Amino acid sequence: CVMSFPNALGSSPASMRAGAAPSPTSRMSDDPDNSVRPFVEIVLPVCEVPVGSMTPDGRRSDFSTTGRHIALCAPGEQVFSVGLDGYGESSGTSHAAPFVAGAAALLAARALARGHDLSGAEARLALCQGADGGTPNPETGWGMLNIPAALAQLDHMTFESLEDTR
Repeated sequence: CVMSFPNALGSSPASMRAGAAPSPTSRMSDDPDNSVRPFVEIVLPVCEVPVGSMTPDGRRSDFSTTGRHIALCAPGEQVFSVGLDGYGESSGTSHAAPFVAGAAALLAARALARGHDLSGAEARLALCQGADGGTPNPETGWGMLNIPAALAQLDHMTFESLEDTR
């Protein structure tokens, strides 16, 4: 499963910091006065992160794609979720991808708090280097998603040194 984070929300974090008006998506439909309640919009640049699935005990799922293109893995088997018949366990790389997307959003929020618009390359780098797996391999990429370690990787990045790679 490949996740793409398009920059399609209509405003950038930089424009929000500059005091630009909130986007129309920040209106609350149940607000009787139709007043704007701003919230923090996280806008991620295009960032493709091929994600594989792992079992609850940390092995690659039998159904998960393999290959050098896999960046990292996330839980994808026996994930408790909602389905057409209510709640239950389900499996698939489509369950693994949202874990990584959520982690990328956390990274973008942390970078924004530091005054930096996170690039796709920076998000992928922090996610991969924070994963539990050691050396990258074609079975699981960099290994299992580790959100605290990815945030720690981001905290140790010097964004100035990465500006030239954009």
